[in-house]
Amino acid sequence: MGSKMVAYGIRCGDVREADQKRVVKAWAKSHSKDLLLWRWEGSTMASQRVEERTRLHQAMFCIRAGFAGSLFFTGRDVLRDPWSFAMVCAEVWSVGGTVIVNGDVVERDEADSFQRIAGAWVALGAQVDPRQANPTDDDTPADIG
Repeated sequence: MGSKMVAYGIRCGDVREADQKRVVKAWAKSHSKDLLLWRWEGSTMASQRVEERTRLHQAMFCIRAGFAGSLFFTGRDVLRDPWSFAMVCAEVWSVGGTVIVNGDVVERDEADSFQRIAGAWVALGAQVDPRQANPTDDDTPADIG
Protein backbone atom coordinates (compact mmCIF):
# COMPACT_ATOMS: atom_id res chain seq x y z
CA MET A 1 0.00 0.00 0.00
CA GLY A 2 2.69 2.49 0.95
CA SER A 3 4.60 2.73 -2.32
CA LYS A 4 1.69 3.87 -4.49
CA MET A 5 -0.20 7.16 -4.52
CA VAL A 6 -3.19 8.78 -6.15
CA ALA A 7 -3.47 12.45 -7.08
CA TYR A 8 -6.53 14.67 -7.13
CA GLY A 9 -6.95 18.16 -8.49
CA ILE A 10 -9.21 20.62 -10.27
CA ARG A 11 -8.50 21.60 -13.87
CA CYS A 12 -7.89 25.33 -14.07
CA GLY A 13 -6.38 25.76 -17.51
CA ASP A 14 -3.62 24.01 -19.45
CA VAL A 15 -0.70 25.92 -17.97
CA ARG A 16 -1.65 25.39 -14.33
CA GLU A 17 -2.53 21.73 -14.91
CA ALA A 18 0.85 21.10 -16.54
CA ASP A 19 2.55 22.77 -13.56
CA GLN A 20 0.51 20.67 -11.15
CA LYS A 21 1.43 17.47 -12.97
CA ARG A 22 5.13 18.38 -12.79
CA VAL A 23 4.86 18.95 -9.02
CA VAL A 24 3.06 15.63 -8.48
CA LYS A 25 5.49 13.64 -10.62
CA ALA A 26 8.54 15.25 -9.00
CA TRP A 27 7.22 14.56 -5.49
CA ALA A 28 6.39 10.96 -6.37
CA LYS A 29 9.83 10.38 -7.82
CA SER A 30 11.68 11.99 -4.91
CA HIS A 31 9.69 9.89 -2.41
CA SER A 32 9.88 6.60 -4.34
CA LYS A 33 6.13 6.50 -4.97
CA ASP A 34 4.44 5.07 -8.02
CA LEU A 35 1.57 7.20 -9.27
CA LEU A 36 -1.30 4.74 -9.50
CA LEU A 37 -4.04 7.12 -10.59
CA TRP A 38 -4.68 10.74 -11.57
CA ARG A 39 -8.16 12.04 -10.84
CA TRP A 40 -8.93 15.51 -12.16
CA GLU A 41 -12.28 17.26 -11.94
CA GLY A 42 -13.39 19.90 -14.39
CA SER A 43 -13.22 23.51 -13.23
CA THR A 44 -16.99 23.58 -12.71
CA MET A 45 -16.59 21.05 -9.88
CA ALA A 46 -14.56 23.52 -7.80
CA SER A 47 -17.78 24.96 -6.40
CA GLN A 48 -19.40 21.57 -5.78
CA ARG A 49 -19.62 19.78 -2.46
CA VAL A 50 -17.26 16.89 -1.80
CA GLU A 51 -20.17 14.43 -1.91
CA GLU A 52 -20.73 15.26 -5.58
CA ARG A 53 -17.16 14.78 -6.76
CA THR A 54 -17.03 11.37 -8.39
CA ARG A 55 -13.32 11.47 -9.13
CA LEU A 56 -12.45 12.31 -5.53
CA HIS A 57 -14.43 9.25 -4.44
CA GLN A 58 -12.52 7.13 -6.96
CA ALA A 59 -9.25 8.34 -5.46
CA MET A 60 -10.54 7.69 -1.93
CA PHE A 61 -11.60 4.18 -2.95
CA CYS A 62 -7.99 3.42 -3.92
CA ILE A 63 -6.86 4.49 -0.44
CA ARG A 64 -9.59 2.58 1.43
CA ALA A 65 -9.05 -0.57 -0.62
CA GLY A 66 -5.31 -0.49 0.04
CA PHE A 67 -4.33 0.02 -3.60
CA ALA A 68 -2.49 3.22 -2.64
CA GLY A 69 -1.19 4.67 0.61
CA SER A 70 -0.97 8.36 -0.24
CA LEU A 71 -3.41 10.95 -1.53
CA PHE A 72 -1.85 14.00 -3.18
CA PHE A 73 -3.86 17.21 -3.48
CA THR A 74 -2.66 19.95 -5.79
CA GLY A 75 -3.75 22.53 -3.22
CA ARG A 76 -5.57 22.76 0.10
CA ASP A 77 -8.35 24.78 -1.55
CA VAL A 78 -9.22 21.92 -3.93
CA LEU A 79 -11.82 20.64 -1.46
CA ARG A 80 -13.47 24.05 -1.04
CA ASP A 81 -13.64 24.31 2.75
CA PRO A 82 -11.65 23.31 5.85
CA TRP A 83 -14.29 20.87 7.10
CA SER A 84 -14.24 18.83 3.88
CA PHE A 85 -10.46 18.82 3.93
CA ALA A 86 -10.43 17.60 7.55
CA MET A 87 -12.94 14.83 6.80
CA VAL A 88 -10.96 13.55 3.82
CA CYS A 89 -7.74 13.64 5.87
CA ALA A 90 -9.44 11.73 8.70
CA GLU A 91 -10.66 9.06 6.26
CA VAL A 92 -7.18 8.65 4.78
CA TRP A 93 -5.48 8.58 8.19
CA SER A 94 -8.01 6.05 9.50
CA VAL A 95 -6.55 3.43 7.16
CA GLY A 96 -2.93 4.44 7.79
CA GLY A 97 -2.61 6.62 4.70
CA THR A 98 -0.77 9.87 4.08
CA VAL A 99 -2.14 13.16 2.77
CA ILE A 100 0.12 15.43 0.74
CA VAL A 101 -0.74 18.98 -0.33
CA ASN A 102 1.39 20.40 -3.10
CA GLY A 103 4.42 18.47 -1.89
CA ASP A 104 3.95 18.94 1.87
CA VAL A 105 2.83 16.03 4.07
CA VAL A 106 -0.16 17.00 6.21
CA GLU A 107 0.40 16.02 9.83
CA ARG A 108 -2.31 15.31 12.35
CA ASP A 109 -2.78 18.18 14.76
CA GLU A 110 -4.98 17.54 17.80
CA ALA A 111 -5.08 21.29 18.41
CA ASP A 112 -6.92 21.69 15.10
CA SER A 113 -10.62 21.47 16.01
CA PHE A 114 -11.63 20.48 12.45
CA GLN A 115 -9.20 17.55 12.48
CA ARG A 116 -10.19 16.49 15.97
CA ILE A 117 -13.93 16.48 15.22
CA ALA A 118 -13.49 14.86 11.79
CA GLY A 119 -11.39 12.10 13.36
CA ALA A 120 -14.14 11.47 15.92
CA TRP A 121 -16.78 11.27 13.17
CA VAL A 122 -14.72 8.82 11.13
CA ALA A 123 -14.07 6.66 14.22
CA LEU A 124 -17.78 6.71 15.08
CA GLY A 125 -18.67 5.70 11.53
CA ALA A 126 -16.25 2.78 11.74
CA GLN A 127 -17.97 1.59 14.93
CA VAL A 128 -21.53 2.03 13.68
CA ASP A 129 -20.96 0.67 10.16
CA PRO A 130 -17.56 -1.03 9.94
CA ARG A 131 -16.13 -1.79 6.53
CA GLN A 132 -15.85 -5.47 5.74
CA ALA A 133 -12.69 -5.88 3.69
CA ASN A 134 -13.03 -9.63 3.14
CA PRO A 135 -16.02 -11.86 2.37
CA THR A 136 -17.54 -13.44 5.45
CA ASP A 137 -18.60 -17.03 6.07
CA ASP A 138 -22.22 -16.07 5.38
CA ASP A 139 -21.32 -14.75 1.90
CA THR A 140 -21.70 -11.10 2.87
CA PRO A 141 -19.85 -9.22 0.14
CA ALA A 142 -16.80 -7.14 0.95
CA ASP A 143 -17.41 -3.40 1.50
CA ILE A 144 -14.17 -1.59 0.88
CA GLY A 145 -15.58 1.54 -0.79
